Amino acid sequence: MISSTSFVTKWYITLFANTVPYQTQLRLWDVFLLEGRDALVIAAVAILWVLKDHISAPQANFETILSLLSSTFVFEDENALFKWMDRLLTDGKLREEMDSWRAEWARLVAEGKSGKALL
Repeated sequence: MISSTSFVTKWYITLFANTVPYQTQLRLWDVFLLEGRDALVIAAVAILWVLKDHISAPQANFETILSLLSSTFVFEDENALFKWMDRLLTDGKLREEMDSWRAEWARLVAEGKSGKALL
């Protein structure tokens, strides 16, 4: 099993630099500045969703999955990505859920139980 910290931390710390093409990165930054941190989570989910068949393939191993997740990703249709992100970011119920998940994580961290949480 590959921990999300193995690849998502780099995505978030660099705001997707060297993860997506520069033009896509600029558009992601625009959405991030307008919508906040939820935009970064949704962009990460989009990348994982597109790669899900490769990640979950029976022949996939730790090295190939991590290499795939560490390489530059080019979306087939960048405009479709941003339309999808817009649809999710305007979904009030989803945003509330994301806030509740963040609050739950903060509680686990405060209680010292974050290391035992399954993400």
